[in-house]
This record gives sequence, structure tokens and C-alpha cells, in this order.
Amino acid sequence: MPDTADPSLVVTIQAYNEAVNAVIDAGWERKSYNKNVLHFSTYKSIRERIPDLQSSLVQCARDVASASLKLAKKREWKCKKPVKKAMSSIRLNQRTFTPFLESGTISISTVDGRKKYPLVIPEYFREPGPLPN
Repeated sequence: MPDTADPSLVVTIQAYNEAVNAVIDAGWERKSYNKNVLHFSTYKSIRERIPDLQSSLVQCARDVASASLKLAKKREWKCKKPVKKAMSSIRLNQRTFTPFLESGTISISTVDGRKKYPLVIPEYFREPGPLPN
């Protein structure tokens, strides 16, 4: 991670991954990957434990945990409990991430509210202009 990383974004990533691990712990204990079961058994406690983590990020964390637990179920729970590293990637959705392509910025939900960041798209991924005849 570059030294110029926004502290709000770093704390958000850490809080999100803490939430994923809390849901994994609950699902592992119950041997369940069902999103409804995980939601009702963890949502309130996670919101109390990490109050600055936006609701949609908590729900994304639950979905990621559910997917990890589903793999454990596939292995009949005979594997190591999944663990999300503190600075590993996070899942964003339409409520937590908004691209503004015209202005070259993105808006992301953080523990300090919505923040805008410059969007950097490498030339390789940019839409090509019209093809020559």
C-alpha cells in the first residue's frame, strides 16, 4: 500500500475485514453459510462493534463471509476456518461506490463518510477512439 493512502480508506478496509471475520466466526460456529442466518446472528453486533462502518458495507462483508463459508461447507467443514487479512480487498456495491467517469473521480463510502478519489485508468484499459479506415 502506498504511503499516500488516505487514512479513512485504510481504516475502512480494516473495519470491513474485521466484519467479514466476525461473520465467518459466527457461521463457522453454527456450520452455516446461509445469508439470512448470518445476517440475523451478526448484523446488530457488528453495527454496535463497528458503528462507523456503513450498513451496506456490513452487508457486503456478510456476503463475502457467506461465500467463504460455502466453500468450507463444500469440504464438509473439514478445513481450516477461513480468515480475511486486515488489508485484503473489499467488496463494494452500487450503494458504496459511485464512478464519475466524466470528471475522472469515484466516490466511496468510508468510516468518515463519502470520499471522492481520483480515478486513474491505465491507457491500456481506456476506450479506443474510432478505428482508422
